[in-house]
Amino acid sequence: MAPEEIPDPVASGMSASSTPAEAAAKQALADAEARFVANNPLSKDQHELATASLPGGNTRSLLHTQPFPLSMTRGENTFLWDKDGHKSVLSCSHSPSSNLKPSEPSTRDAHDQRTLT
Repeated sequence: MAPEEIPDPVASGMSASSTPAEAAAKQALADAEARFVANNPLSKDQHELATASLPGGNTRSLLHTQPFPLSMTRGENTFLWDKDGHKSVLSCSHSPSSNLKPSEPSTRDAHDQRTLT
């Protein structure tokens, strides 16, 4: 007995987004990316400049960000500012201290106190 053939969605003309929920999610992602690009033109320019001399625009090949990373210009206490003037809270996303925040009370309290002031 021959194995049952599974139709190829591309060859059969079916969209990869076969459900309304998938289509809505793809549209929401496209809309969010368009807003990101529109709100961060100076970071985009910096990324394009960096990609002229660095593969991917940075020295960390594992940290690729779509469509481009924000370009930070300064930091003060627990805050960062990007080239486009947006202020954000430093979240220690890849710092060893991020492993301590949820479990170590003294680190958590110090972090919370600095980010709330």
